[in-house]
Amino acid sequence: MQGQVDPTVVEGTTLDEALEKAEALLGVSRDELKVEVIQEASSGFLGMGARAAIIKVWPKVSSDVPGLARVEAGQLLVEAPKGAGTPAQIVPGEGFKVFVNGALQEGPFELRGDEKVEVEFPDEEPTWEARVEIDGDGMSAYLVVEAAAGWRYQLEDRPSSPSLVLAATVKERPLPKGQSPAELKELLQQAGVVHGIDEEAVAKASALTETERVLVAQGTPPVPPVDEWIEYAECFSEGKRVVNEDAQRIDFYEMTQIPSVEEGAVLAVKHEGQPGKPGMKVTGEVIEPRLPKTVNLRVGQGVALIEGGRKAVAVVSGRPSNVKGLLRVLPVYTVEGDAGLATGNIRFTGHVVIRGDVAENVQIHARGTVRVGGIADGAQIEGLGGISVEGSIISSTMRAGLLSDLYANAMPHLSLLAQGMPQLTAAVRAVRERAKALEGQFDELSVARMLVERKFTAMGKAISALREVVEKCAPRSGEEELHGQLLKLATDMGVLLPPKSFRATSLQEMEAQLEAILQMFDGMGEETADIKAVYVQNSHLEASGIISIAKACYNSTLVAGRGIAMEEGTFRGGKMTVHRGNIVVRELGSPNEAQTLVFILKGGLVRAGTVHPNVRVVIGREARFFTERLERVTMFINREGELHVSQA
Repeated sequence: MQGQVDPTVVEGTTLDEALEKAEALLGVSRDELKVEVIQEASSGFLGMGARAAIIKVWPKVSSDVPGLARVEAGQLLVEAPKGAGTPAQIVPGEGFKVFVNGALQEGPFELRGDEKVEVEFPDEEPTWEARVEIDGDGMSAYLVVEAAAGWRYQLEDRPSSPSLVLAATVKERPLPKGQSPAELKELLQQAGVVHGIDEEAVAKASALTETERVLVAQGTPPVPPVDEWIEYAECFSEGKRVVNEDAQRIDFYEMTQIPSVEEGAVLAVKHEGQPGKPGMKVTGEVIEPRLPKTVNLRVGQGVALIEGGRKAVAVVSGRPSNVKGLLRVLPVYTVEGDAGLATGNIRFTGHVVIRGDVAENVQIHARGTVRVGGIADGAQIEGLGGISVEGSIISSTMRAGLLSDLYANAMPHLSLLAQGMPQLTAAVRAVRERAKALEGQFDELSVARMLVERKFTAMGKAISALREVVEKCAPRSGEEELHGQLLKLATDMGVLLPPKSFRATSLQEMEAQLEAILQMFDGMGEETADIKAVYVQNSHLEASGIISIAKACYNSTLVAGRGIAMEEGTFRGGKMTVHRGNIVVRELGSPNEAQTLVFILKGGLVRAGTVHPNVRVVIGREARFFTERLERVTMFINREGELHVSQA
């Protein structure tokens, strides 16, 4: 013990008893006590005058003091031991080195205070480096800065202790200092970047203290030319509806007035194009604009070209028609009563109007529109410009526009292949790069076949299904070229399926064929031929535009290019398919759970006031099967690619 200790007064009958009490009280042996007798014990005479022994005791103070060590403000401070005290013991920590008088200490060591102690930390200096990257098209240049802050350490402060464990702590993190904007611009120039440099972006890169890729230069794209274009007359817009002002309720099923033109009317004018302006890459290379695209007026029946092909004029009076840029003026064929045995089948190059009903087994084929004032029962009607039935459609087949069985059946598989081909090509490219690095041989189609078999199995199923559709669906009139291209695509893509085939083709050629066919299909989907009816039962309806039904549709198949509208109607039992567009229906399915299927192939939403059990909805590749009744339902594919179902 160190320092002065106050004495303790102890009393006992005898001196030995007083010493025993002192030992017990101070917890030390008699040899470790310093004793001063204040009063000696006395027994007196015959018990008279007896007195106790009184002593004053202290624990003996040792002059031996151990050495101490502490860390203060990052500095190791040592107090030397005193007397026979032991030196301070130091235990090195992890991640740094301690040298005593130049010798590395790899384990615990002692210090008396006169040694030279040095601590070596794994300090890291900040780093900053920049390089230039130019996109493959030469239109963008980047400064890629790789920067990191440094690390500087010191000893962690610790209180005095005879045994001190050292530990390191972070003293500071110095930030890196980048190159000046002028130096970075010189770096860009050395890399060939001389055009479109953004001074602010260069300054930003110069001040970066952590890794980042900064766009610092952009090329100037060429100004595209103004292509030749055709201005069409207003007569090709939708016709005006004839509205009965006295009617209490008006809807789109009322008769629409058919547009018409007089002989000599200008139907279209071709406007000349204008050249574009050159652009420039970041490297200073000039980019020439493309040449203006040329267009030609296309005319057919009832239309002629004048002024060197710059204008198209009507040479007869009648109904103007514009189908994919082919201008015609067509007459209208009208049946004042019913279409039946008396009229026979009707095939007409213009528009057909039936004031009454269309009887069973009657066929109507029109290159324009078909309008039926009554019902169609057991009929077959095709109208390139659209079909409208004022009454009901029962056990009939309707086709409006160019949408066909080939389109409806092949499109789902083509959409799946269009989604999978870029992923398959990327996977093959990755295998090719690896084979190049290993100096191995590479067979593109063999690798693709292996990937389709093991990873892209959905593509394999789509190829097989597409081939089956093409072989079974006979082409309609005008679809021969499309059918041939589909057959070639299905055959070429068959090399990706077992057994191994040696047909001369490539993934690039397959993608090009697929894109060309999808563009043809999109062209079909852009037609605006609609079908309108009040009630449909046990029928098959196809329209390249929108199918609109006012009241109800039972046990029927509907195929539409742009959507299905049944805001106040019911669809029970059967199948609806839309290429791209929305399906809106008041009631979907039935209380007795009739199987009802709904498909949207390429994008859109389904909205229903009521959805009954046993209804299946598929949008793209996502599906939802309903097992309970829901109200005010909206379904669509969200940004994450999932089928979202909500209730308003």
